[in-house]
Amino acid sequence: MDGTSDCLPHCMQVRPALPEATPPALVELLARCWRQAAAQRPSFADVVQQLGAVRAALSADEKAWLAAPGGQQCEQARSQGGWGAAPP
Repeated sequence: MDGTSDCLPHCMQVRPALPEATPPALVELLARCWRQAAAQRPSFADVVQQLGAVRAALSADEKAWLAAPGGQQCEQARSQGGWGAAPP
C-alpha cells in the first residue's frame, strides 16, 4: 500500500467551505446530501425536485450571485475594482 488509503476515511468526511452568500436553502440541501449515513441522504430524484424548489424561491440577488462565473469571488473582485468592475 502507498499510505493514501489510511487517509481515505478522514478525507471522505471533509466538505468544502461554502461562500458566505450561499443561499440558505442551498446550504440546507447540501448539508442533507453530505450526511454521513447514505440512508439519510436524499435520492437523486429528491435532489432534482428540491433544486427546482430552491431555484423558484431564490431572490433576484441570489440568482445573480449564483449566475456569476465565480459566485462570491466574482462579486468581491468587482467590489474591489477587479475584473468586470464598472468603470469609475
